[in-house]
Amino acid sequence: MARLSASVFAPALRQVLPALLALAAVPSAAQLPERPASAPDAGHCLPAPPGSLTPQQARLTVLLDRIEATFPGPDPLIAAAAPAAICLDDRPMEGLGFYEPGSQSLVLDAGLSDDLLFPILVHELRHVWQYNSSYCPSLALSRSEHLLQIYAMEADAQAIATLYGWAGARAGQPAPWAELEGHYRTRDIAARFRAAAEAGASDADAVAAAFAAWYDDPDRVETYYRAACSAWYDALDKAHVGAGSGTLAEGHFDRLCRLPDGSRYPCQPRLPSRP
Repeated sequence: MARLSASVFAPALRQVLPALLALAAVPSAAQLPERPASAPDAGHCLPAPPGSLTPQQARLTVLLDRIEATFPGPDPLIAAAAPAAICLDDRPMEGLGFYEPGSQSLVLDAGLSDDLLFPILVHELRHVWQYNSSYCPSLALSRSEHLLQIYAMEADAQAIATLYGWAGARAGQPAPWAELEGHYRTRDIAARFRAAAEAGASDADAVAAAFAAWYDDPDRVETYYRAACSAWYDALDKAHVGAGSGTLAEGHFDRLCRLPDGSRYPCQPRLPSRP
């Protein structure tokens, strides 16, 4: 079994754990999101009250405008994020960004460049979209079915972030794509997308290639396996319930694997073998 340092494991746990622990106390739809006690100051977050924006709020606004301009028409990720607080945090972070569904808070590392924050924000917005589309971890599922869903949600979020980076490069904004190709966590997925696109694949097939690439890095799979299992057991303990045995319904992923225009891309969620 591959050995993983805490610095590798922690970002994935930071992403997965809030999602599962939130199952024990998910706010009702009528409740407004509240920033957790550890969240950045309100001046670092959107939405902002009427009036002048802080530098952090202005920076986030520009990032959202860039995402909105990537494809024609209203952007579905931004639309889905409507009640979420989107924040920049200048304190040390273990990961690049994360989304906490319980508090509806999306937090990004303020120390990163805007060109790297672009695909990270798309990735986290995709998670907001997933939760709003009822793709939520459930304690009723068996552990293997839970893992199948977590892997698919992560693969989808990164595949869509890769598509946005590629589309931006096609439109004359190559810097976010360069970040995807250069970053050690995403370069393999970007390479698979580029190879497919340059071979003449449609956007749907290039995204499918990126989705499949997510599963092909054993260290990535092992990291998320450990994070997801740890979060799953912690959530069971917090909820005082036993392990579930439920299965995902046939066609469960049909609504997950969607391009920004709503059309499907061919994804194949799976449980890779582990070392």
